[in-house]
Amino acid sequence: VVRGYIARLAAARAEVELVTFSNAVEPARRLVVEGGDASALVAALRSVAYDGGTQLGVLPPPATARPDLYLLFSDGLATYGTAEPGAFAAPVYAFSVSPAANQALLRRLAAASGGAFVDLLVEGPGEAVAAIGRPQTRLAEVATDGAGVTALRPTAPAGVGERVLVSGKVLPGNCPSSSHPNSSAATTS
Repeated sequence: VVRGYIARLAAARAEVELVTFSNAVEPARRLVVEGGDASALVAALRSVAYDGGTQLGVLPPPATARPDLYLLFSDGLATYGTAEPGAFAAPVYAFSVSPAANQALLRRLAAASGGAFVDLLVEGPGEAVAAIGRPQTRLAEVATDGAGVTALRPTAPAGVGERVLVSGKVLPGNCPSSSHPNSSAATTS
């Protein structure tokens, strides 16, 4: 995926901040990628020593400048410390290759930032690379015509084809339950 994405940038000069983390964020390594050559970045990734600890709460990493996007490779399983990452300043494209991955967290993190989650056990590298930077269609609001409800919104960002939970407000006089403070009870005999 990394090689494919860098190859897509062949005509550009790109600065990459490689940030690894476990229970803490490691200092960023700045790499310059030119002509689609990902060899330095791939070598840096291969040199990472994995210790098994993951604290997602150390994310997002501090950035020296606002990035165009984040590529996050993780199973999304917090094994140490804080499990919920903070808000990212740019779209997150999250990738996982684990059948035990916390896909719900990775999907939510990606969707909330305007990015995407790619399960590499399902999608191939070509599809994964194509997802990076592609605008994501999201459900933002639901409109009704005289249905007695208002302010309908998804409770979390949801992409096309994904399940969505919508919440809203029932207008006075439109709730059949007598336990609702704004409802009117109806009885039949």
